[in-house]
Amino acid sequence: PGDAGPTSVTVVVDKVTLIPGAIAGGTVTFSDGVTGKWIVDQQYRPGFTEISQPGYRPNPADAQAFMQELGRVMQARGL
Repeated sequence: PGDAGPTSVTVVVDKVTLIPGAIAGGTVTFSDGVTGKWIVDQQYRPGFTEISQPGYRPNPADAQAFMQELGRVMQARGL
C-alpha cells in the first residue's frame, strides 16, 4: 500500500525542432497512456506544447521519471 511501483514514461526526441526558441522537442507517453509534446527552450526550461487530455497533470512519479528521462536523452544529444 502506498507504493505505486515502477513507472513507465517514454520520452522521444524529434530529429528536428521547428518551434522558434526551442533547442529540442519531442513526445512523451506517461504510464497511464496520456501523450504529450514537449520542448526545451534556450534557457533549458522544459514545457509542454500539447497534451492529449486537457488539464492533465502527471502523477509525481511520472513527473519525476519524465524529468530524469528528459535529462538522459538531452545529455545523449550533447545538450
